[in-house]
Amino acid sequence: PWFALAALAVVVLGPILEEVVFRGFLHDGLRARLGPRATIAVVALLFGALHVGDGSFLFVPTALLGVLFGWLRERSGGLLAPIATHMLHNGATVALVAFSPPFLDRVFRG
Repeated sequence: PWFALAALAVVVLGPILEEVVFRGFLHDGLRARLGPRATIAVVALLFGALHVGDGSFLFVPTALLGVLFGWLRERSGGLLAPIATHMLHNGATVALVAFSPPFLDRVFRG
């Protein structure tokens, strides 16, 4: 039951909250001043920095995900596309953690 609750938080709640903050409030607040491209870059860098935690190697791939989510925000004009894509990414990550720990061990430890 704890894993299911954690998975729900990571796959559903996290992406909704993060996209509302990053691609909603921050994106909308910066876009008028910076334009779309610079806004996507700045918000993606902030998104990557938030996710670094103990693994600084996560900064670049997470910031690149932020670029994708920002591009989807610009392209679609709303939050549904970045939220759905973020959920898909997190869902795939949770599935790898749950069903293929040896794969993750090879990825993160070499």
